[in-house]
Amino acid sequence: MDRVRIIIGYEWRAYWRRFSRAGLRSNQGIILFLSVLIAFKYLLLLRTTAVDVANGNSRLLVQLLTAIFLVWLFPLAASGRDTLGSRKWLHLPLSLRERFMVRAISLLIPPSAWLVLVGSFAILYPLAHAHNSGAGIVAGLLFIAIAWLTGLTISHLLNSSAWRIFCWAAALAVLSVGGVYLIKDGEPQALLSFTFSPAMLVARAATRNWGSVGALGDGGAATATWFSPLTSLTTLATLAFVAGLAALWSFKKSLAGVSEAGGSRTPIVSLTLAGRLGGLVAKDFRYFRRLLDAYLGVAAAVLACLYLTLADEASRGILLSFIVVVFLCNAALAFNNFGLDNRSGLDRYALLPLNGRAILLSKNLAYLMIVGVQLFPILVLAGWRLGLTASAFGLVEAAALAFAYLAWGNWMSINHPLKMQFFRFANSGAALVDEMGGMIFGSLAGILIIYLLHRQGAEAGGGIALILLVTGALYFVSVARFGGRLAQKRERIAEALS
Repeated sequence: MDRVRIIIGYEWRAYWRRFSRAGLRSNQGIILFLSVLIAFKYLLLLRTTAVDVANGNSRLLVQLLTAIFLVWLFPLAASGRDTLGSRKWLHLPLSLRERFMVRAISLLIPPSAWLVLVGSFAILYPLAHAHNSGAGIVAGLLFIAIAWLTGLTISHLLNSSAWRIFCWAAALAVLSVGGVYLIKDGEPQALLSFTFSPAMLVARAATRNWGSVGALGDGGAATATWFSPLTSLTTLATLAFVAGLAALWSFKKSLAGVSEAGGSRTPIVSLTLAGRLGGLVAKDFRYFRRLLDAYLGVAAAVLACLYLTLADEASRGILLSFIVVVFLCNAALAFNNFGLDNRSGLDRYALLPLNGRAILLSKNLAYLMIVGVQLFPILVLAGWRLGLTASAFGLVEAAALAFAYLAWGNWMSINHPLKMQFFRFANSGAALVDEMGGMIFGSLAGILIIYLLHRQGAEAGGGIALILLVTGALYFVSVARFGGRLAQKRERIAEALS
């Protein structure tokens, strides 16, 4: 334990040194304000949940527990810190258990993990007002452990290409099934009421009578005797044990993958583009598709395609809203063009016979390729279900959104560069407020187009053309201005990415 404590101390100091160098002072006030608003809203929900649980209704409790389970995936999957999962730690005389402890504890160092941890333990407040408060609190603690260990497992599996494919395929399958169910007018609560889900087990442990048949309170249907609080607690404990074994196994697999990795691997699909910028665009396309935010865009595109295919009466407004959501999911790619590069990569840019504008343009083209792949099936299905006019409006909206996001993103990429990691969610860090402003600014073009079409219909062509013209002008100005400043900012960008 002494060795673990020493390493955690070094990890703590190293993190806060990077944190202080990131320049968060200008955003601290706004971040604190947003945190207080979210905390206030969450406390109101907890109070309402406590009243419902005391009356035997666990519907809102199940929803909050499901949200906590999903939120635990983000601070762990967004962490790009290698800790003991990298080659430089393998020479230390530590056992597998000690390495795992350092890995697990170090992922709780960032403040984002603190917020998730505090929010998770706050769910014990409504559980303390349940009919079986003791069983509910124990079940809640087991649930938090399951959520944390599941997040750890997924974080480790993301280091393996084979398991990444498996996790993505599983998530896409679940998303597709849920999307089809909701499109066919299914009850959203039914998706969360799976009998053996951890959230439902916590609700049963907190609200059911010991050893008797009765209603759960959220649906009113009688259930079997073996869904007693004791059975729920036993099942949760078993799930927690299995999740712990899975986390340890996945960590061991990630260490083995690092120790056996040698050199670069040949990609399954090689992209080659012609032209002066072809090599850079292909390289950035490969980089961008390795960021998990891009897969959120794919998930939004899949839901849009399911809607256009299965909805009884597809709506043009919903189609255009899905396009806005796709751009929101891919915002990190536009706002941090250099985030996946490193110092040596920036040095190679200086040797190229290309100016800063051409380099910035190459990254913008790679971003457009990522978004274009996601939007292409949506626009094709829109033409089939809603007609070519609706598809054309969607294409114009996509162009305006791309111009707006890239105009803001070119400014952020040069002035607020941040290090990102492959196969992780982008970390907003010091640029949190700027990124939120960029999402509002970028999405505004799409929202205005939807509003004009809703109010003016076919007569909205002039307003839409003006929006496209303004966003396009802003984009070309951003390329000229901030691309010209790349040489001046290269050293600062390299320092941020090191």
